[in-house]
Amino acid sequence: MARRHVLGELRALRLEPALADDVVLMVSELATNVVQHATRSQDGQMRPPAGAELWMYRRIASSQHELLVAVFDQSPERPYRVDSGAVGLDSEGGRGLMLVDAMARGRWGAYPTRSRLANRLGKVTWFAVPMPHVRLNEPEPWERDTVEAGKVLRTLLSRRGFGSILLRACPESGLAVLSVATGLTVWCQAGHFRWRGPGGQRRAPIGDVSAVAEEIVHLHVTAARPGHHPA
Repeated sequence: MARRHVLGELRALRLEPALADDVVLMVSELATNVVQHATRSQDGQMRPPAGAELWMYRRIASSQHELLVAVFDQSPERPYRVDSGAVGLDSEGGRGLMLVDAMARGRWGAYPTRSRLANRLGKVTWFAVPMPHVRLNEPEPWERDTVEAGKVLRTLLSRRGFGSILLRACPESGLAVLSVATGLTVWCQAGHFRWRGPGGQRRAPIGDVSAVAEEIVHLHVTAARPGHHPA
């Protein structure tokens, strides 16, 4: 099912056939990893992959557009990848992520986050591929209005479990400020979102609102983990 869904979306994007095939194969590997590992109970029995989700969205990285594909599951355990030299010819364990690592050229990872559909805690495993020749649609109206972009971000974060997000808007100056949580504020002005993370000031185009929401959720979930001390 994941393969059919992704293939349909990639055809709509008119992604190059060879790249589309690679994406479909990597999605299949991530989905298989969820079924084989994230759905195993403590007694070793398999259970249905409740809460598993497949996400795809465009983002801008290093001044180029790329497609980010991610699979969410409720297991807190990080996926593991083994080196090619440590895997026997007849071994299956770890080969899926080894393949993803090679095909995505290292552009993959995993981290704790919340579900998009049901506000569940878990993790996401993702990969990204460039979109060099894809014709993008015209920007949405809210992408030209920072106040409206702030409202879109607030809606996305509310769906991920943030209860009370205070939005202050000043249309005259084209500024929107979102108080997401204690110590976590996002500014939207001059076509960009800005916020502060452990590594310092972060900045992203308002067209990357899905990626921004994901990073804010990850930042909040990570900061709330026991023993974690944000920089």
